[in-house]
Amino acid sequence: MTSHINLIRIGRVCKKTQLGKTSIYAKLNKKSKYFDESFPKSIKISEGRVVWIEEEIDSWIQNKILKQSATTRNNSIKEKTKNQKNII
Repeated sequence: MTSHINLIRIGRVCKKTQLGKTSIYAKLNKKSKYFDESFPKSIKISEGRVVWIEEEIDSWIQNKILKQSATTRNNSIKEKTKNQKNII
């Protein structure tokens, strides 16, 4: 059984990530200070045409959300612990 793979173009990637084209290509450029090896790689399907696998973009977004949530929780716990120590 094969699964259906949705391929999306740069415009849709921009909408999903809320990033501009320049930011997306900077995340893919190993020489850029904004390089992000976790960002999904594009797939060249013809001259001048690249696409991304939609599920990979969605997973990248979800991982960013989970990481942010974990960081927020950890900071909240640290602040709570710090405040409790100050009370004692």
